[in-house]
Amino acid sequence: MALVLSHSLSQMNTEDKANLLFQLFPEDVAKFQNYLLLETRIFLKNPETLLLVWKSKFGTLPIWKHLATKSKTILDKHPQNKNTAMAKFRLLFEDYLSDYSVHYLEQYLSQASFTNQRFPIAVHLFFL
Repeated sequence: MALVLSHSLSQMNTEDKANLLFQLFPEDVAKFQNYLLLETRIFLKNPETLLLVWKSKFGTLPIWKHLATKSKTILDKHPQNKNTAMAKFRLLFEDYLSDYSVHYLEQYLSQASFTNQRFPIAVHLFFL
């Protein structure tokens, strides 16, 4: 399947870039979503302890908790199937939630093995 881009990468917002990433690397995106859900659950269980070790560059604890809760809601609420998977991934990159998702996407790159070795290159090109 050929991809047709209506905008250049520099003209895309984070949601458009998430769509493109999903279209190019659906298996790696699914693995990242599992990682994000796991990390979000860990954070929500004990956010104060984690913040002693790790300082968020995105704001205060209440803001980070809000983003984590919103991310968890999206990941838990929407079933993973072919019809909704792209929309679900796109939701993770709306507005300020994109800061949260990109942060964990960057962490994921340093810890994961990838189905397609071009996935980390695309993440760096799109988001970092």
